[in-house]
Amino acid sequence: MATTTYEQVPETKHINCVAGDDISIPVDFDIDLTGYTLWCSIGGQTPTLAPVDLSLGKFNIILTKVQTTAIGVKKAHWYLGWTVGGLERTVLAGNADFIAR
Repeated sequence: MATTTYEQVPETKHINCVAGDDISIPVDFDIDLTGYTLWCSIGGQTPTLAPVDLSLGKFNIILTKVQTTAIGVKKAHWYLGWTVGGLERTVLAGNADFIAR
């Protein structure tokens, strides 16, 4: 009998930006996200998840300059997940490096 390994881990994506800047990160999953609840945290801040076209899986992750200033110059972590059909899944995660101007 063959051994099968199943992994469900988030895809790794890293974010690099300047503390004190507004940032907008386009996301495209190429699946219909209608009816999904999206959630995200970057460096302890909750960004705005702004729909572009959820039926095509497109939205933007937005942090304001107030939020990136609050994060400060540091190496942090971030994650993005969704809830659908009562199931939660973290789908993207990685490092978030905030540098000085």
